[in-house]
Amino acid sequence: MKIVEVDSSPQFGFASAAFERSRGKAADGVGDDEASWAVDGCRQSLWHGGSQEQYPCEWKAGDVVGLACDLEAMEVLVSVNGSFDAPNGLVFELDAGAAKDGLFPAFTGGDGTVLCNLGGRPFVHVPPSPAFRAFADFDSSDVEKDGTSEAARAAD
Repeated sequence: MKIVEVDSSPQFGFASAAFERSRGKAADGVGDDEASWAVDGCRQSLWHGGSQEQYPCEWKAGDVVGLACDLEAMEVLVSVNGSFDAPNGLVFELDAGAAKDGLFPAFTGGDGTVLCNLGGRPFVHVPPSPAFRAFADFDSSDVEKDGTSEAARAAD
């Protein structure tokens, strides 16, 4: 996601099908429940299950925030302007059952402007490894009921 105008409370991350979505203004966002995980470079926080941890990276207008999820290693990674180096990189280790039905990209905020690319056009920066695929490249045939991708199954 490219930050065009900084939001006071952006929460970018992933959510499972159990994430409780709401329309309109709400106090809760991505990362505020057990079914979602979010990074926030304005308040410099990581969010999950209603708890907040420090994330020592501050975002500004023009930054490109990359999100990656490895459902085999059960990890969520973040980059800023292409760098997965600390304090970016691995930001969440997921519990084994957290993504049994898969995860989807999710973001909440109040007053900023972002451009989101789910893979419909080339990414500005590369993912953490060539094994990662864009969200737009997945369809329902890629994931079995146990959450394992066909590509991962073929690699076993």
